Amino acid sequence: MTVSVAEISDWWTKMQQQTSTYQPAVDALKPILYGLAPRIIAIDGKNGVGKSSLGRYLSWQFKSPIVEIDRYRILPNFDYLTDEIHRLICERTIRKTKPIFVEGIAVRWVLQAAKFRPDFCVYVKNGHESDVNVIREGDIAERLEAYEREFGPESSADLVINNDIDHFPYSAT
Repeated sequence: MTVSVAEISDWWTKMQQQTSTYQPAVDALKPILYGLAPRIIAIDGKNGVGKSSLGRYLSWQFKSPIVEIDRYRILPNFDYLTDEIHRLICERTIRKTKPIFVEGIAVRWVLQAAKFRPDFCVYVKNGHESDVNVIREGDIAERLEAYEREFGPESSADLVINNDIDHFPYSAT
């Protein structure tokens, strides 16, 4: 794959814009997180909206661990290794004073199944949701609709981030 200097420059400009998009999350979390007991910060949103990017940025900004729950998803189903997620969260919060960021699709459902409740919820959305690879079929779509009805993740979030920046558009082929 060949990427031109102009394409990299455009991408870098978008990444700088994205950092400013994430600043409201940093500002909202600072008074909640500093000097307090460990907190669980849930980062929710639909497929492809930038949850992982925000979670990694916040993890870096606050020098705190992150659990990306999609790494513990059992494919092709919409099930998770909740015992492993529980173990990771316990391991990363016991005797520590830093928050832990937990991000993924239907994150509150997964946290509930892992016997945790988030202390703060961030919902990420963007104007490109109809263009991303959204899960639309069968049992998974029904489960996501049930999640939306049960948790109302956007309307009940402590903070909603509008992430209208496209992610790095190039991939190795």
